[in-house]
Amino acid sequence: MAATAFAACALLASPRAQAASNAACLLMGRVIQVQNQPLQEHMVQLHIQGVRSNNTLPNEIECPKVFKTGSTLWLSLNGAALNKSAAPRNGERLWLSLRYMENNGIVLRKYEAISRKTYLEKKDGIQ
Repeated sequence: MAATAFAACALLASPRAQAASNAACLLMGRVIQVQNQPLQEHMVQLHIQGVRSNNTLPNEIECPKVFKTGSTLWLSLNGAALNKSAAPRNGERLWLSLRYMENNGIVLRKYEAISRKTYLEKKDGIQ
């Protein structure tokens, strides 16, 4: 699973205007449950075991304060971006990159499964 490249995007509009904000977080956890959805989408429940800021991108939040170690998170991964691997399985470890951008009520949220090596490089600001 380390070399998979799942990606998920959610584009939502909010009626109220807000200032721009950016978040770039790295999440590590164990898969609790996977539910396959239409259009090659996978809803994944993740037990968060580690949170870091992605030091290679602009970041206006402290990721460990937003995503708590020990909590669970539901996220959507797009299987169309799959790279020679199957959907994550229960009990499997998963490393994720989260990119969140908000500008005047438009929100972009993207979760992408990354390798452990990429996780460590982004955490250390190498990539």
